[in-house]
Amino acid sequence: MSTGVLQVGLGNAGDKRVRCLLEMADVELVGVVESDPQAREKAARWVAPDRVYDDLDAGLDRCRPDAVVISPPPQFQAERTRHVLARGAHVLCEKPL
Repeated sequence: MSTGVLQVGLGNAGDKRVRCLLEMADVELVGVVESDPQAREKAARWVAPDRVYDDLDAGLDRCRPDAVVISPPPQFQAERTRHVLARGAHVLCEKPL
């Protein structure tokens, strides 16, 4: 059984994290959340276009991930981390909050 992971943010760090997630045998990238339209187009290389979201709640509701990797700009990390934890998913956020 694989762990479903939702990636939030596709900047430099998010892009690297997605590549790592895709190499893990026991992980399934179930979706990507990104506000930038160009980055959302890039995300469609890794997941089906209907699994790319511009809204965090939409991604959480539709993907039902086991874990979420938070990689947005620093000013959004704490808010999104708290939000995802309140929704019941595990969170990886490597940058200091």
